[in-house]
Amino acid sequence: MPMSICLEKIVAIDLKWSSLAKLWDKSQLLEWLKILNMSHSHYLIETPNFSRLPYLEKLILKDCSRLSVIHPSIGDLKYIILLNLKDCKSLNHLPRSVYKLKSLKTLNLFGCSKIGKLEEDIQQMESLTTLVANQTAITQVPFALVRLKSIKHVSICGYEGSSCDVFPSLVLSWMTPRNHSRSLFRTFGIMPFLIKGLSHTWLAKSQKILESRPSTSQALPKKAPALIGFHDEQVTAKRSERFMSSLTIQVGGFNEAINTILKSISQGCNDGGFEYSLLPRNNYPHWLVFENEESLVSFKVPCVDGRCLKGMVLYVIYSSDQENMASAYPVSVMIHNFTKYAKASYEQDAATIYADDEWKKILSNLEPENEVGVIVNFAHKYTVKKTAIYLVYVEEPTLS
Repeated sequence: MPMSICLEKIVAIDLKWSSLAKLWDKSQLLEWLKILNMSHSHYLIETPNFSRLPYLEKLILKDCSRLSVIHPSIGDLKYIILLNLKDCKSLNHLPRSVYKLKSLKTLNLFGCSKIGKLEEDIQQMESLTTLVANQTAITQVPFALVRLKSIKHVSICGYEGSSCDVFPSLVLSWMTPRNHSRSLFRTFGIMPFLIKGLSHTWLAKSQKILESRPSTSQALPKKAPALIGFHDEQVTAKRSERFMSSLTIQVGGFNEAINTILKSISQGCNDGGFEYSLLPRNNYPHWLVFENEESLVSFKVPCVDGRCLKGMVLYVIYSSDQENMASAYPVSVMIHNFTKYAKASYEQDAATIYADDEWKKILSNLEPENEVGVIVNFAHKYTVKKTAIYLVYVEEPTLS
């Protein structure tokens, strides 16, 4: 573009189908520019320096087939909401600075066939609501994408749809495929679980207690065998023509913190149905809670000084259109330690008891700073409304 053209107060530049190889030789300060569209500019090789376009909101470079360089100053665009690079087939990577775009809402990489990777830094894009990255060379989805709270629509690696639909399927694809519809229990790649289809008086008693929704004055047993216990809250509450139920999953033996969490959850159901606000909150350092409004919860295992991970409680609120809801079983829980590339999955048809060493293997593989994803799946077509995971900590034993 000729430098003689006065662009000081230009708001939009639309140069679709241009023959420009680059926009200008010497960048100029364009404080009013909001939209830059150079789509179908098949000779465009590189983008301009963006440091002098401080208020740019939309950058559209669709079908710029020879574009191979995006200037790293793109990370300076504090107000950009749209970056459209669809069908930029010569672009083989994104500059690392692009992940600094905290205001970006839509990133379109569809058809960028040479782009093979998205960085974990994508978690910095805290406003990203739409990611389109199908028909690229990307084969591995960054775990950080699943942790983005803002994301609503995803199209990547053959998956497409709302994040609440795509992410569970995506996480399932990371898990070890099950060869049988039932009873394939695997620890973190170490050995199969020993499955014991046993009845247990305490477990039966616990189910009855939970089904009757006890008051806080009713104490749960303080000592019981270590186990992975599934407790189905069968009381339903009608809300907006949907019927609600809940499932509590306990990993590990009883201790005071787990006892308190279970009683608080049960009391919350008793007092307010399934009000999310009544769930127990963080009680640092005794337990920490991670939650999400779907079946998948992802988190980084925290480091709690002087304490070790002793147990886990999962609480799932789910709904159905049918008033006479069937039992939650069979239900499966899958844990993926992305840091260690380790996986665990187990399925329940009813209450099953595990030996101490088995649940300890689960917890021992969750170390501080590990990136972890947990997903709960029902065989019935229930809609998960809320999943909360409580990591329970106890004081580390002192060496005498």
